[in-house]
Amino acid sequence: MRCYLTGRRLVWSIPPRDVLGQRAVDGYSAIRQVSSRDWWQPSDRWFLDTIRSWTVTQTVAAIVLADGRQLAWQELGDPKGPAVFVFHGTPGSRLQVSFDEGAINAARVRFIAVDRPGFGCSGFQRARRLADWASDIACLADHLGIDVFSVVGISGGGPHAAACARFLAHRVHGAGIVSGVGPLAEPGATKGMMFLNRLITGLARKSEYLVYPLFALSIAIFRRWPEKAMRATSGQPQSSDFEIMSRPEVRAAYIDSYRGAPPTSARAAAQDFALFTKDWGFRLEDITPRVDVWHGDDDRNVPISNGHFQATRIPGARMHDCPGQGHLIALDHLEEILRTVSSATMEDEEAEHQRKSGRTAGDPRPPAAAPDLGTSAGPNSR
Repeated sequence: MRCYLTGRRLVWSIPPRDVLGQRAVDGYSAIRQVSSRDWWQPSDRWFLDTIRSWTVTQTVAAIVLADGRQLAWQELGDPKGPAVFVFHGTPGSRLQVSFDEGAINAARVRFIAVDRPGFGCSGFQRARRLADWASDIACLADHLGIDVFSVVGISGGGPHAAACARFLAHRVHGAGIVSGVGPLAEPGATKGMMFLNRLITGLARKSEYLVYPLFALSIAIFRRWPEKAMRATSGQPQSSDFEIMSRPEVRAAYIDSYRGAPPTSARAAAQDFALFTKDWGFRLEDITPRVDVWHGDDDRNVPISNGHFQATRIPGARMHDCPGQGHLIALDHLEEILRTVSSATMEDEEAEHQRKSGRTAGDPRPPAAAPDLGTSAGPNSR
Protein backbone atom coordinates (compact mmCIF):
# COMPACT_ATOMS: atom_id res chain seq x y z
CA MET A 1 0.00 0.00 0.00
CA ARG A 2 1.21 3.50 -0.78
CA CYS A 3 -0.07 6.36 1.29
CA TYR A 4 0.86 10.02 1.30
CA LEU A 5 -0.49 13.28 2.64
CA THR A 6 -1.45 16.07 0.26
CA GLY A 7 -2.68 19.12 2.10
CA ARG A 8 -5.63 17.74 4.05
CA ARG A 9 -6.20 14.69 1.89
CA LEU A 10 -4.84 11.19 2.35
CA VAL A 11 -4.30 9.33 -0.89
CA TRP A 12 -3.89 5.56 -0.92
CA SER A 13 -3.81 2.66 -3.30
CA ILE A 14 -4.58 -0.94 -2.34
CA PRO A 15 -2.92 -3.96 -4.02
CA PRO A 16 -4.88 -6.93 -5.46
CA ARG A 17 -6.87 -9.05 -3.05
CA ASP A 18 -4.88 -12.28 -3.47
CA VAL A 19 -1.61 -10.76 -2.18
CA LEU A 20 -2.33 -8.00 0.29
CA GLY A 21 0.01 -5.64 2.06
CA GLN A 22 -0.59 -6.42 5.74
CA ARG A 23 -0.86 -2.85 6.93
CA ALA A 24 -2.88 -2.01 3.84
CA VAL A 25 -5.66 -4.30 5.03
CA ASP A 26 -5.32 -3.66 8.73
CA GLY A 27 -5.08 0.08 8.33
CA TYR A 28 -7.74 0.62 5.68
CA SER A 29 -10.62 1.35 8.04
CA ALA A 30 -8.44 3.80 9.96
CA ILE A 31 -7.43 5.56 6.76
CA ARG A 32 -11.03 5.83 5.66
CA GLN A 33 -12.09 7.20 9.04
CA VAL A 34 -9.33 9.81 9.36
CA SER A 35 -9.24 10.87 5.73
CA SER A 36 -12.99 11.51 5.70
CA ARG A 37 -12.47 14.51 7.97
CA ASP A 38 -11.30 17.88 6.69
CA TRP A 39 -9.43 18.65 9.91
CA TRP A 40 -6.79 17.06 12.11
CA GLN A 41 -6.29 16.91 15.85
CA PRO A 42 -3.39 15.92 18.15
CA SER A 43 -4.91 12.49 18.81
CA ASP A 44 -4.30 11.63 15.15
CA ARG A 45 -0.60 11.38 15.93
CA TRP A 46 -0.88 7.60 16.44
CA PHE A 47 -2.19 7.31 12.91
CA LEU A 48 0.65 9.33 11.41
CA ASP A 49 3.14 7.20 13.34
CA THR A 50 1.53 4.12 11.80
CA ILE A 51 1.89 5.59 8.30
CA ARG A 52 5.61 6.12 8.91
CA SER A 53 5.97 2.45 9.86
CA TRP A 54 4.60 1.38 6.45
CA THR A 55 7.98 2.03 4.83
CA VAL A 56 8.93 -1.55 5.79
CA THR A 57 5.96 -3.81 5.13
CA GLN A 58 5.62 -7.55 5.29
CA THR A 59 2.98 -9.16 3.13
CA VAL A 60 0.07 -11.42 3.89
CA ALA A 61 -1.47 -13.82 1.42
CA ALA A 62 -5.05 -15.06 1.44
CA ILE A 63 -7.21 -17.72 -0.15
CA VAL A 64 -10.99 -17.97 -0.34
CA LEU A 65 -12.34 -21.18 1.18
CA ALA A 66 -15.30 -23.18 -0.09
CA ASP A 67 -17.73 -21.38 2.24
CA GLY A 68 -16.58 -17.97 0.95
CA ARG A 69 -14.43 -17.04 3.95
CA GLN A 70 -10.99 -15.55 3.47
CA LEU A 71 -8.10 -17.33 5.20
CA ALA A 72 -4.94 -15.24 5.55
CA TRP A 73 -1.40 -16.22 6.40
CA GLN A 74 2.17 -14.95 6.35
CA GLU A 75 5.28 -16.96 5.47
CA LEU A 76 8.81 -16.50 6.77
CA GLY A 77 11.94 -18.58 7.13
CA ASP A 78 13.32 -21.25 4.80
CA PRO A 79 10.88 -22.11 2.00
CA LYS A 80 12.59 -25.51 1.67
CA GLY A 81 12.55 -26.28 5.39
CA PRO A 82 10.02 -28.43 7.26
CA ALA A 83 6.68 -26.63 7.38
CA VAL A 84 5.36 -25.37 10.72
CA PHE A 85 1.92 -23.76 10.98
CA VAL A 86 1.73 -21.37 13.94
CA PHE A 87 -1.51 -20.23 15.59
CA HIS A 88 -1.75 -17.02 17.62
CA GLY A 89 -3.62 -16.43 20.89
CA THR A 90 -6.97 -14.86 21.82
CA PRO A 91 -7.41 -12.12 20.75
CA GLY A 92 -4.48 -11.60 18.41
CA SER A 93 -3.16 -12.06 14.90
CA ARG A 94 -0.21 -13.50 13.01
CA LEU A 95 1.74 -10.31 13.80
CA GLN A 96 2.15 -11.36 17.43
CA VAL A 97 3.99 -14.56 16.52
CA SER A 98 5.92 -13.65 13.36
CA PHE A 99 8.09 -10.64 14.19
CA ASP A 100 11.19 -12.51 15.47
CA GLU A 101 12.69 -13.38 12.10
CA GLY A 102 16.07 -14.11 13.70
CA ALA A 103 14.68 -17.04 15.69
CA ILE A 104 12.60 -18.23 12.73
CA ASN A 105 15.58 -18.21 10.35
CA ALA A 106 17.82 -19.89 12.93
CA ALA A 107 15.29 -22.73 13.28
CA ARG A 108 15.49 -23.34 9.49
CA VAL A 109 11.79 -24.00 9.10
CA ARG A 110 9.10 -22.86 6.70
CA PHE A 111 7.19 -20.70 9.15
CA ILE A 112 3.51 -20.14 8.33
CA ALA A 113 1.60 -17.86 10.71
CA VAL A 114 -2.14 -18.08 10.10
CA ASP A 115 -4.84 -15.60 11.13
CA ARG A 116 -7.58 -17.60 12.84
CA PRO A 117 -11.25 -16.92 11.92
CA GLY A 118 -12.31 -13.34 12.67
CA PHE A 119 -8.79 -12.17 13.53
CA GLY A 120 -6.30 -10.26 11.41
CA CYS A 121 -7.25 -10.64 7.76
CA SER A 122 -9.23 -13.89 8.06
CA GLY A 123 -13.02 -13.89 7.81
CA PHE A 124 -15.26 -14.69 10.76
CA GLN A 125 -16.91 -18.13 10.85
CA ARG A 126 -20.30 -18.54 12.48
CA ALA A 127 -21.10 -21.58 14.64
CA ARG A 128 -17.64 -23.00 14.19
CA ARG A 129 -16.08 -25.94 16.01
CA LEU A 130 -12.45 -26.62 16.84
CA ALA A 131 -12.53 -29.42 14.26
CA ASP A 132 -13.32 -26.81 11.58
CA TRP A 133 -9.88 -25.29 12.11
CA ALA A 134 -8.28 -28.60 11.18
CA SER A 135 -10.24 -28.50 7.93
CA ASP A 136 -9.04 -24.95 7.23
CA ILE A 137 -5.41 -25.92 7.78
CA ALA A 138 -5.79 -28.98 5.57
CA CYS A 139 -7.11 -26.74 2.78
CA LEU A 140 -4.26 -24.27 3.23
CA ALA A 141 -1.65 -27.03 3.28
CA ASP A 142 -3.13 -28.43 0.06
CA HIS A 143 -3.01 -24.97 -1.50
CA LEU A 144 0.65 -24.59 -0.54
CA GLY A 145 1.55 -28.09 -1.73
CA ILE A 146 2.52 -29.30 1.75
CA ASP A 147 1.85 -32.95 2.55
CA VAL A 148 3.15 -33.25 6.13
CA PHE A 149 3.82 -30.53 8.67
CA SER A 150 3.97 -29.55 12.32
CA VAL A 151 1.71 -27.17 14.24
CA VAL A 152 2.27 -24.81 17.16
CA GLY A 153 -0.52 -23.19 19.14
CA ILE A 154 0.15 -20.35 21.56
CA SER A 155 -2.31 -19.54 24.37
CA GLY A 156 -5.75 -19.58 22.68
CA GLY A 157 -4.09 -21.19 19.68
CA GLY A 158 -3.28 -24.24 21.82
CA PRO A 159 -6.70 -25.94 21.48
CA HIS A 160 -6.51 -25.35 17.74
CA ALA A 161 -3.11 -27.08 17.54
CA ALA A 162 -4.56 -29.98 19.55
CA ALA A 163 -7.49 -30.20 17.12
CA CYS A 164 -5.11 -30.41 14.16
CA ALA A 165 -3.11 -33.14 15.90
CA ARG A 166 -6.31 -35.08 16.55
CA PHE A 167 -8.04 -34.77 13.18
CA LEU A 168 -4.99 -34.52 10.87
CA ALA A 169 -2.88 -37.21 12.51
CA HIS A 170 -1.85 -38.57 9.10
CA ARG A 171 -0.32 -35.19 8.20
CA VAL A 172 0.71 -33.63 11.52
CA HIS A 173 3.99 -35.21 12.65
CA GLY A 174 4.61 -32.91 15.61
CA ALA A 175 2.61 -30.44 17.68
CA GLY A 176 3.56 -27.80 20.20
CA ILE A 177 1.21 -26.33 22.80
CA VAL A 178 2.71 -23.20 24.36
CA SER A 179 1.02 -21.50 27.33
CA GLY A 180 -2.01 -23.28 25.94
CA VAL A 181 -5.55 -23.08 27.22
CA GLY A 182 -6.78 -26.45 28.41
CA PRO A 183 -10.37 -27.69 28.52
CA LEU A 184 -11.92 -25.00 30.75
CA ALA A 185 -14.88 -27.22 31.58
CA GLU A 186 -12.57 -29.34 33.73
CA PRO A 187 -12.74 -28.79 37.51
CA GLY A 188 -9.98 -26.51 38.79
CA ALA A 189 -9.02 -25.27 35.31
CA THR A 190 -9.25 -21.61 36.43
CA LYS A 191 -7.46 -22.01 39.78
CA GLY A 192 -4.68 -19.41 39.96
CA MET A 193 -6.05 -17.53 36.94
CA MET A 194 -6.23 -13.73 36.97
CA PHE A 195 -9.64 -12.31 37.91
CA LEU A 196 -10.61 -10.97 34.47
CA ASN A 197 -9.95 -14.30 32.78
CA ARG A 198 -11.91 -16.13 35.48
CA LEU A 199 -14.80 -13.73 34.90
CA ILE A 200 -14.68 -14.22 31.14
CA THR A 201 -14.52 -17.99 31.54
CA GLY A 202 -17.52 -18.01 33.87
CA LEU A 203 -19.58 -15.92 31.47
CA ALA A 204 -18.48 -17.93 28.43
CA ARG A 205 -19.69 -21.13 30.07
CA LYS A 206 -23.19 -19.66 29.90
CA SER A 207 -23.07 -17.87 26.55
CA GLU A 208 -20.55 -16.25 24.23
CA TYR A 209 -22.93 -13.29 23.96
CA LEU A 210 -22.28 -12.46 27.61
CA VAL A 211 -18.55 -12.24 26.91
CA TYR A 212 -18.78 -10.14 23.76
CA PRO A 213 -19.27 -6.72 25.48
CA LEU A 214 -16.12 -7.24 27.57
CA PHE A 215 -14.02 -8.06 24.53
CA ALA A 216 -15.56 -5.23 22.50
CA LEU A 217 -14.62 -2.73 25.20
CA SER A 218 -11.16 -4.22 25.71
CA ILE A 219 -10.30 -4.30 22.01
CA ALA A 220 -11.56 -0.73 21.55
CA ILE A 221 -9.29 0.45 24.38
CA PHE A 222 -6.29 -1.45 23.04
CA ARG A 223 -6.89 -0.13 19.53
CA ARG A 224 -7.16 3.48 20.72
CA TRP A 225 -4.55 3.55 23.51
CA PRO A 226 -2.38 0.47 22.91
CA GLU A 227 0.67 1.56 24.86
CA LYS A 228 -1.26 2.56 27.99
CA ALA A 229 -3.35 -0.59 27.83
CA MET A 230 -0.26 -2.76 27.44
CA ARG A 231 1.39 -1.16 30.46
CA ALA A 232 -1.71 -1.79 32.53
CA THR A 233 -1.92 -5.48 31.60
CA SER A 234 1.74 -6.53 31.46
CA GLY A 235 1.88 -7.65 35.08
CA GLN A 236 4.14 -6.49 37.89
CA PRO A 237 7.39 -4.72 36.92
CA GLN A 238 9.41 -7.65 38.30
CA SER A 239 7.52 -10.24 36.24
CA SER A 240 9.04 -11.86 33.15
CA ASP A 241 6.03 -10.84 31.02
CA PHE A 242 6.58 -7.18 31.94
CA GLU A 243 10.20 -7.40 30.83
CA ILE A 244 9.26 -9.08 27.55
CA MET A 245 6.54 -6.54 26.76
CA SER A 246 9.03 -3.72 27.42
CA ARG A 247 11.16 -4.77 24.44
CA PRO A 248 10.71 -2.35 21.52
CA GLU A 249 10.24 -5.07 18.89
CA VAL A 250 7.61 -6.84 20.98
CA ARG A 251 5.72 -3.63 21.72
CA ALA A 252 5.78 -2.65 18.05
CA ALA A 253 4.38 -6.02 16.93
CA TYR A 254 1.60 -6.00 19.50
CA ILE A 255 0.70 -2.36 18.80
CA ASP A 256 0.43 -3.15 15.08
CA SER A 257 -1.81 -6.10 15.89
CA TYR A 258 -4.05 -4.11 18.25
CA ARG A 259 -4.41 -1.15 15.89
CA GLY A 260 -5.18 -3.41 12.97
CA ALA A 261 -7.78 -5.52 14.78
CA PRO A 262 -10.80 -5.96 12.48
CA PRO A 263 -14.39 -5.31 13.65
CA THR A 264 -14.92 -9.06 14.06
CA SER A 265 -12.15 -9.47 16.67
CA ALA A 266 -14.47 -9.18 19.68
CA ARG A 267 -16.92 -11.73 18.25
CA ALA A 268 -14.07 -14.09 17.43
CA ALA A 269 -12.56 -13.78 20.92
CA ALA A 270 -15.93 -14.42 22.58
CA GLN A 271 -16.45 -17.41 20.31
CA ASP A 272 -13.01 -18.77 21.24
CA PHE A 273 -13.73 -18.71 24.96
CA ALA A 274 -17.11 -20.34 24.44
CA LEU A 275 -15.37 -23.16 22.56
CA PHE A 276 -12.74 -23.54 25.26
CA THR A 277 -15.32 -23.87 28.04
CA LYS A 278 -17.40 -26.56 26.32
CA ASP A 279 -16.74 -30.04 25.01
CA TRP A 280 -13.92 -29.72 22.47
CA GLY A 281 -15.40 -32.37 20.20
CA PHE A 282 -12.51 -34.79 20.76
CA ARG A 283 -10.59 -36.42 23.59
CA LEU A 284 -7.00 -35.49 24.33
CA GLU A 285 -6.36 -39.20 24.86
CA ASP A 286 -7.09 -39.81 21.16
CA ILE A 287 -4.23 -37.60 19.92
CA THR A 288 -1.51 -39.77 18.34
CA PRO A 289 1.20 -37.44 16.90
CA ARG A 290 4.10 -36.40 19.11
CA VAL A 291 3.14 -33.44 21.30
CA ASP A 292 5.36 -31.11 23.34
CA VAL A 293 3.86 -28.79 25.95
CA TRP A 294 5.61 -25.64 27.22
CA HIS A 295 4.28 -23.65 30.17
CA GLY A 296 5.62 -21.10 32.65
CA ASP A 297 4.91 -21.58 36.35
CA ASP A 298 4.35 -17.83 36.77
CA ASP A 299 1.58 -17.72 34.15
CA ARG A 300 -1.54 -16.00 35.52
CA ASN A 301 -3.36 -15.71 32.21
CA VAL A 302 -3.44 -19.48 31.73
CA PRO A 303 -2.18 -21.28 34.86
CA ILE A 304 0.40 -24.02 34.41
CA SER A 305 -2.17 -26.58 35.60
CA ASN A 306 -3.65 -26.32 32.08
CA GLY A 307 -0.34 -27.44 30.60
CA HIS A 308 0.10 -30.27 33.09
CA PHE A 309 -3.44 -31.49 32.46
CA GLN A 310 -2.88 -31.70 28.71
CA ALA A 311 0.56 -33.30 29.02
CA THR A 312 -0.94 -35.95 31.32
CA ARG A 313 -3.91 -36.74 29.07
CA ILE A 314 -2.16 -36.73 25.67
CA PRO A 315 -0.38 -40.07 25.16
CA GLY A 316 3.41 -39.70 25.21
CA ALA A 317 3.31 -35.90 25.52
CA ARG A 318 6.47 -34.22 26.81
CA MET A 319 6.10 -31.47 29.40
CA HIS A 320 8.58 -28.58 29.37
CA ASP A 321 8.24 -26.62 32.60
CA CYS A 322 9.61 -23.08 32.44
CA PRO A 323 10.37 -21.96 36.04
CA GLY A 324 9.91 -18.28 36.85
CA GLN A 325 8.41 -17.50 33.44
CA GLY A 326 4.95 -16.21 32.59
CA HIS A 327 2.50 -16.31 29.71
CA LEU A 328 4.78 -14.96 26.98
CA ILE A 329 7.36 -17.77 27.01
CA ALA A 330 6.90 -18.36 23.27
CA LEU A 331 8.70 -15.08 22.59
CA ASP A 332 11.82 -16.26 24.45
CA HIS A 333 11.72 -19.90 23.33
CA LEU A 334 10.59 -19.59 19.72
CA GLU A 335 13.66 -21.13 18.08
CA GLU A 336 13.65 -24.02 20.56
CA ILE A 337 9.95 -24.65 20.00
CA LEU A 338 10.24 -24.61 16.21
CA ARG A 339 13.28 -26.92 16.23
CA THR A 340 11.56 -29.36 18.56
CA VAL A 341 8.27 -29.72 16.67
CA SER A 342 9.92 -29.74 13.23
CA SER A 343 12.35 -32.48 14.29
CA ALA A 344 9.41 -34.89 14.43
CA THR A 345 8.62 -34.16 10.79
CA MET A 346 12.24 -34.59 9.75
CA GLU A 347 12.56 -37.87 11.69
CA ASP A 348 9.40 -39.26 10.06
CA GLU A 349 10.53 -38.17 6.61
CA GLU A 350 13.91 -39.83 7.14
CA ALA A 351 12.20 -43.03 8.30
CA GLU A 352 9.97 -42.98 5.22
CA HIS A 353 13.00 -42.38 2.99
CA GLN A 354 14.79 -45.34 4.58
CA ARG A 355 11.73 -47.53 4.10
CA LYS A 356 11.44 -46.63 0.42
CA SER A 357 15.16 -47.12 -0.17
CA GLY A 358 15.05 -50.59 1.38
CA ARG A 359 16.98 -49.88 4.59
CA THR A 360 15.97 -51.89 7.63
CA ALA A 361 15.56 -50.90 11.24
CA GLY A 362 19.01 -52.42 11.87
CA ASP A 363 20.78 -49.90 9.66
CA PRO A 364 24.15 -49.21 11.35
CA ARG A 365 24.14 -45.50 10.56
CA PRO A 366 24.03 -43.39 13.73
CA PRO A 367 20.75 -41.53 14.32
CA ALA A 368 20.61 -37.76 13.87
CA ALA A 369 21.39 -35.90 17.06
CA ALA A 370 18.41 -34.24 18.70
CA PRO A 371 18.71 -30.50 19.39
CA ASP A 372 19.95 -29.59 22.85
CA LEU A 373 16.95 -27.68 24.13
CA GLY A 374 17.69 -27.51 27.84
CA THR A 375 14.08 -28.23 28.78
CA SER A 376 12.83 -30.45 31.52
CA ALA A 377 10.78 -33.49 30.61
CA GLY A 378 7.67 -34.24 32.59
CA PRO A 379 6.60 -37.57 34.05
CA ASN A 380 4.75 -38.43 30.84
CA SER A 381 7.76 -37.93 28.59
CA ARG A 382 8.55 -39.99 25.59
